Amino acid sequence: MITVLKNLDATSRNVLLILVGVALVTSVSSSLIGNTEASSWWEGWLQNFSTEVFGAVMTFILFEQIIGKRQDQQEKSQAQDTLKQRLTRQMGSQESSVALPAVEELRAHGWLMDGSLQQISLVGAQLKDSNLGGANFAGAILRRADLSDVNLGDANLQGAILTGANLSGSRLDFANLSEADLEGAQLQDTALVRTIMPRAKLTGANLQQANLEGTVLTHANLMDADLTDARLLGADLQHADLRGVTLTGAKLWGTQLDGADLSHANLKGAYLRRATLIGAVLTNAQFDETTILPDDTNWTPDTNMTQFTETKNENE
Repeated sequence: MITVLKNLDATSRNVLLILVGVALVTSVSSSLIGNTEASSWWEGWLQNFSTEVFGAVMTFILFEQIIGKRQDQQEKSQAQDTLKQRLTRQMGSQESSVALPAVEELRAHGWLMDGSLQQISLVGAQLKDSNLGGANFAGAILRRADLSDVNLGDANLQGAILTGANLSGSRLDFANLSEADLEGAQLQDTALVRTIMPRAKLTGANLQQANLEGTVLTHANLMDADLTDARLLGADLQHADLRGVTLTGAKLWGTQLDGADLSHANLKGAYLRRATLIGAVLTNAQFDETTILPDDTNWTPDTNMTQFTETKNENE
């Protein structure tokens, strides 16, 4: 009872004390009434009334407990929402000393992965060296954010806007970047192993020395992107737009380039052994004697590239 009273506000406490007092008075009064016919009636009435009042006391306590718990839950929920909003604001700070501790606290609460960061705006956020592995940034705006040397492995960046973002040296292995906009992003030395990136926009992106082994880039827009010395072993670039892309020294062993548009692409020194180029457009593509072709031979000025781009007749 004492604990219950402490948890009540002043009005509720007074009501409860009055009810308890009435119940006690009527209970004691019923036991003091004499043994006459009239007194017996009053005794019974007082006992019944006392019982009902005690029942009302118990009901009041139960209701207060239920309401109190609900209020506590609402207060905790509001406090968490307030904390989450504060941390997400801090995460978008252009001061890494503010942003990075916020990231760690968001991770501790499980808010990096539960969808709380979907469609969040983190324009220009300074998140260098942070651990964002598994984070859910679907639809987030990360334009010009510094994500260099960041762990984004297994992260969900579907539809995220990363234009002009610095992702150099970051880990994006097994991340979902489908339909993401990475136009002008810095991705040199980035690990994009087995990343899902269909229909991603990588126009003009810097992917020098990036590791894109096994990455799915079907229908992606890589026009004018720089893939110098990039590793694309086993990558799926079917029907990708690679017009004007620089693939100097790129490793494309086993890469699927069927239907890709490689017109005006720079493939000097590219390693294309076992790559598939059926239906690929190679108009004005640039090769040199260091380019390794799908049949493991070096390109020469006399090489007829249609042998790799045209579907072969099964009877031949």
